[in-house]
Amino acid sequence: MARWYFGFVLLVLSGCALQPAPPAASFSCQALFQRFDQAVAHAGVGDAQYARIEGFPAFRVDRFLSSLRHRLDDSRSRREWLAMLRALDREARAIEYRNLPFAARRRMPADVLARLAACGERAQARLLQDVSRWSVFLRRAEVPDAYSRWRRWLGLYPLTSRVVTWRVAALQARLREDFEIPLAALPRRGRLHRYALALLAETAQEIPWRPGNALAVPVPGAMELEQLLIRHAPVFEIDVVSDDDRPGVPVWRDDGLPTVDVSRPVLYWHLSHTRFDGQVLLQINYMLWFPARTAAGALDIYAGRLDSLIWRVTLDLDGQPLLHESVHGCGCYHQFYPTRRLRARAAASEAAEPLFIPQVAPEPGAGERLVVRLSAGRHYVQRLYVEHGTTAEHVLQARPYRELRSLPWRKGQRRSLFGPDGLVAGSQRLERWLLWPMGVSSAGAMRQWGQHAVAFVGQRHFDDPDLLARYFRRAETD
Repeated sequence: MARWYFGFVLLVLSGCALQPAPPAASFSCQALFQRFDQAVAHAGVGDAQYARIEGFPAFRVDRFLSSLRHRLDDSRSRREWLAMLRALDREARAIEYRNLPFAARRRMPADVLARLAACGERAQARLLQDVSRWSVFLRRAEVPDAYSRWRRWLGLYPLTSRVVTWRVAALQARLREDFEIPLAALPRRGRLHRYALALLAETAQEIPWRPGNALAVPVPGAMELEQLLIRHAPVFEIDVVSDDDRPGVPVWRDDGLPTVDVSRPVLYWHLSHTRFDGQVLLQINYMLWFPARTAAGALDIYAGRLDSLIWRVTLDLDGQPLLHESVHGCGCYHQFYPTRRLRARAAASEAAEPLFIPQVAPEPGAGERLVVRLSAGRHYVQRLYVEHGTTAEHVLQARPYRELRSLPWRKGQRRSLFGPDGLVAGSQRLERWLLWPMGVSSAGAMRQWGQHAVAFVGQRHFDDPDLLARYFRRAETD
């Protein structure tokens, strides 16, 4: 099973006196799922990373797994696919249980997660034997898009989207100017600080991995994964003016709002997949969190609490980078940096909101590392370049992204950084009042993986597994 994809949260409940649980026979599986889900909803601790499937509470799905549902050619692939959906549900329920208030947990059977897991295994076995129910399940195993149709209708989208298209084009033109300035002449407001993961003793050799299941999904082992994370993490060169420009760890404040502890520089990681040329490719997503996007003036509608940058590397079959991307935690400012292995398709420039491709990614040679330059305050990517023997003043600790889904909170309890709607409380921006006709909920707010709409005009999702194939092709096909 793909350990990287379904990392389980281990629950250690100590020092918490539980009330006697009802006997096992007192709950059917249906009643147990219902009781658990009602407690989660009442407490407001639902996890939005994976979509629930109506009528099938033992399974959850993401966009990648949903895209595979019509490619299940034999019983083995169907079993493995269902097992993956089961793993997503177990992961999410473990997080939700951990985030429940103590009182709500005491009202649950002590072994509720184990019993729900057993119920899920029975549900999976029944589903594989019931042809009619299987057909219903396949129809429902999809992830809703992140756009509100009623907002677009009410906001006169066909008209207002023209204004937004013009504004996006103007912003892209302004951002492109930075990439045309010589590196040494890039504007600097503060002091440049470099942040990087520590290097392993040996990273020059090829790091192979092989499909580990019937669905041909790449599965790096634990050691391979660690090396991949370190090998492909860029050096982040940040123009630091204030603590708003220092990456750190999101934490909950006593007043119930999130902030970022910059005394602990952390680079979060999350693995995803894409399909390209009939193959499934591995993607590494690196994430920096900042305390805020600094206001540029008295009325900066884009400024606000918390900011985040996601840097994604799509690896080719030989383990080498194929495409680099960046996007902010709001889903804004999605930028593509293809390697020389790729060519943009016509669809990239003909899309309702054209792709922004400001630079071809340089390819580090022996002893070189990729450096990503970020601006002060707004944390825009300004340049990619390679440098030999790059050093960094600050060492980033690699931590799994799933940790953000259950952070320490008040009185020993825990709380996700993200709400049940996938948004980060307190990170909303004034721009949401101008961009709501585009159908994106709370435009500018930080959001959870799976909730990133990356185009205001048209529809595009950062976790769309067909995004690469839709807009790029291999260079050798010229």
